[in-house]
Amino acid sequence: MDAEEAIDRIIGLLDEPGSDSSVTSVRIRSNLRQAQDLAREHLGLTEPMGQLVEQGIAQALRGVVFRAGLQAYFARYPELRPSLGQVAFALAEQEADPLVQLGPEVFEQAAAQIVADRADASPQDVVVWVHAQEALRKQTRAA
Repeated sequence: MDAEEAIDRIIGLLDEPGSDSSVTSVRIRSNLRQAQDLAREHLGLTEPMGQLVEQGIAQALRGVVFRAGLQAYFARYPELRPSLGQVAFALAEQEADPLVQLGPEVFEQAAAQIVADRADASPQDVVVWVHAQEALRKQTRAA
């Protein structure tokens, strides 16, 4: 079974309604159990621990499948993969960052500067770099 077949099979299993259940022993950290008790008592949580664990596993599996699907898609169509600067700009837009007014070119330039020193830079790193550069520009103008 290749990765694409596994992705399809996992999606099918996750979407399968009312599947049989199996008994398993899962150790839960005490702080999570306490947090669940507090949420039940003070925040109206009604789901039992087993259901919360099940939902967490399903959510983690969906995340893995989503990332694997994106990787397969971009392997097939590499020209469609967004650049680090584009992802950073999109992140800034999602967070309603006021520096998006500077435009995507500034984020592209910041990404190029960061990657020159740190190849594993993240979109968050680029956003922070744009903020640092803008603060430096303002400080220089004020001086």
